[in-house]
Amino acid sequence: MVQRFRTCILLTGLLLFCLLKLIAQDQKIADSLYVIYRQGHLKGINKLELLLNLSYNTSDTKKSLKYANELIEAAEVYKNDQFLYRGYSQKGQTFRLSGDLTYALEALFKAREVAARIKDKSFEGGAYLTIADVYSESGNSENAEIYYTKSINLLKKTKDTITLIAALLNAGDDSFHNNKLNKALGYFKESETILKKIDYPIGKAYNSGNLGMVYASSGKDELAEYHINEALNILEKLEDHNAISDYLTFMSDIYVRRNDFKAALSYAKRSLNLSTRNKMKEQISRANLTLSEVYEKAGNPDLSLSHYKAYIANRDSIINIENVQQLADLRTNYEISKKQTEVDLLKQTKKNQRFLTIIIGVGLLLMALFAFSWYRRYLFIKKTNLIIEKEKDRSEQAFSELQATQAQLIQQEKLASLGQLTAGIAHEIKNPLNFVNNFSDFSIKLTEEAMDELQKTDSNPHTEEVKVILSDISVNLKKIHEHGTRANNIVSSMLLHSRGGSGKREPTDLNTLLKEYVNLCFLGMRAAKNPIQVEIKMNLDDNIYEVHLNKEEFSRVIINVCNNAFDAMRSKKMAENDENYLPTLTITTKKEKNFVLLIIEDNGPGIPANIRDKIFQPFFTTKKGTEGTGLGLSITHDIIKGHNAELNVESSEGKGTSFIIRIPD
Repeated sequence: MVQRFRTCILLTGLLLFCLLKLIAQDQKIADSLYVIYRQGHLKGINKLELLLNLSYNTSDTKKSLKYANELIEAAEVYKNDQFLYRGYSQKGQTFRLSGDLTYALEALFKAREVAARIKDKSFEGGAYLTIADVYSESGNSENAEIYYTKSINLLKKTKDTITLIAALLNAGDDSFHNNKLNKALGYFKESETILKKIDYPIGKAYNSGNLGMVYASSGKDELAEYHINEALNILEKLEDHNAISDYLTFMSDIYVRRNDFKAALSYAKRSLNLSTRNKMKEQISRANLTLSEVYEKAGNPDLSLSHYKAYIANRDSIINIENVQQLADLRTNYEISKKQTEVDLLKQTKKNQRFLTIIIGVGLLLMALFAFSWYRRYLFIKKTNLIIEKEKDRSEQAFSELQATQAQLIQQEKLASLGQLTAGIAHEIKNPLNFVNNFSDFSIKLTEEAMDELQKTDSNPHTEEVKVILSDISVNLKKIHEHGTRANNIVSSMLLHSRGGSGKREPTDLNTLLKEYVNLCFLGMRAAKNPIQVEIKMNLDDNIYEVHLNKEEFSRVIINVCNNAFDAMRSKKMAENDENYLPTLTITTKKEKNFVLLIIEDNGPGIPANIRDKIFQPFFTTKKGTEGTGLGLSITHDIIKGHNAELNVESSEGKGTSFIIRIPD
């Protein structure tokens, strides 16, 4: 059906391309013009017009070529390039209609050369259009597309709207028949836009029909039906019965795809009635073929056969030649017999199909039962696997918790053992250390009293020497007392470290604990030697409620880290003596996916990179004299580890230090 319509569109494009105002070849006109031609009186432009009309209206291709060649010769004599162009164009069209496409292209390319020479874009675009049509008819779609594009681009620069529409229609038709539906739709949409601006009913009708073909091939039957009906309405007013008949059969094809055989038969019958009334044999033949196909799909083989016979009879009458009429009759009988055999075979096939349907139905039922049984087994296995997977996850989780508990117990045992050992050692050291400190302190007082007594008596000549000795003894005793005090602090820290807690962790409000002990550290710092003003910023996450902690132990962590921060900021304040420097301690908590994040950050001098790895070692300190014991961060590290938490340090020299603690949630 689509191929039949293609011929109609191409012929329409050809007629649109012809720049003559004639509608079709008319042999009667040619005969009348031939009388004038024989007289040989016409000269100049009149002779050129006579030869052009003779070539166009003559149905004999040989005579048409003769007149076209004479037109070319006369145009060259009179140096009339416009008629020279028309002569080559008419020659190319004649070769094209006779099937000599190579000679047709040769003549048409010469026509294009003439048009280019005279710079007539309308003529040149028309030549490219006909060249593209020839390539399209020969099946060379690639070249056809090239020359359609050239034609359209040139014609857009002219006022020759009719030829431009023809180029768009034929380019779209070529794309459509090469299954380039989107490209075809683009051409027809562009043509539709132009047609809205001009009064050209026949062009609008064919364009709507083309759009219908594209939409039908794209499965958009509603749009296809709308556009084809629009084309039919216009064509009925123009009484273009050939195109109407073709579109009606095309509508029938649409309804066949929808399995609406009633509507399909209605359109096909309308096509047959219209073509019969107007004695259009080609359309009668096509309508009968369509009816045969519809009846066959609708399950009426008898009427299908009847219309197929009518199709064969009409087809043969179209190509009827007296010398082969008998052969045509034989062919008709053979094809009818063949069709009858096909009908019989179709009936037998339907019987076989019914039997096969029963067999397939039974097979499908058995397969369904098997599939149902398999599906139930699959669900059972899936459910069992889910249970196993859940138990596996629970076991793995329990094992992980057991490992964590075991590690914690081991750590607690280590700490307890170390604590007992440390406590014993510290206790043994502390007693003699107390004697050293006490007697050194008492001896300092005695030397001071002796110095006072010597001041009162000047009679002894060795008084000055004794004073010097007593002064040296006093200095030495002070050093003994100072280092004894430091040793006492270390022992006290060791006892604190060894004391430990119960190891039991309970739900604890971390934010409240931080507020309490950070404030306690701040007040302690303010009451101690060399206090400084510190701004404390609390960025606490309200989504954190309770965290499992050993409150007693974790409070030591807060105190140790905050005291270190205060000491660091004090040292920076005293070293830089910068009035603009404001010591700041920032406490941040944040709820993460599987843990709680605690950050204690100061803006002190930072920790040098070369000692950053040593700060958690016991007894390591950077503080002078008796200010530090070197156990604070070591204790902090052990407590954090005992909570299965992580402790990391980030520091930038001159900018500050951050202690980052990740506590399991």
